[in-house]
Amino acid sequence: MSKGKLISILLFAISLFLVPFYINEGEIHYLRELSEDHFSKNGFVLLLFGWGYLNWIGGLGFIWLANPLLVVSWWISNKKVSFVFALASFILAISFLFYNEIVTINNTDYIMPNGKKGLIEYAELELTALGYWVWLSSILINLIFYFKALRSEKTNY
Repeated sequence: MSKGKLISILLFAISLFLVPFYINEGEIHYLRELSEDHFSKNGFVLLLFGWGYLNWIGGLGFIWLANPLLVVSWWISNKKVSFVFALASFILAISFLFYNEIVTINNTDYIMPNGKKGLIEYAELELTALGYWVWLSSILINLIFYFKALRSEKTNY
């Protein structure tokens, strides 16, 4: 395994134990970890359950797809194809910076149309946290690794 890919995988693993972002709770302007009723305090639960938000068209759920794209880029041996997957992963991951709210589901007695208890709300994204930046750097290092690998292939001919 190459050095760049190994660093990318290690950074990704580290990001799973860190808080990815903070939200603003309505009228109360304080920073709160997106936890308790919503998610766990780390990126691992977001990795496991983020796919559940894919049905929110135009929402943050699509950013979760950066994860499987990144993993595919690690496993494919063709450098050109891996670069395309790494680039797509990076574009999705960096698009998170352009969002200002996230869908949350609060545990209440309200019954949603799918029969589950909870109330769908939108919470303002207050700021990104270290977990997001470590995750993004893992994707960026992977992208740079494949870019350099492709450039060195072209100069060897």
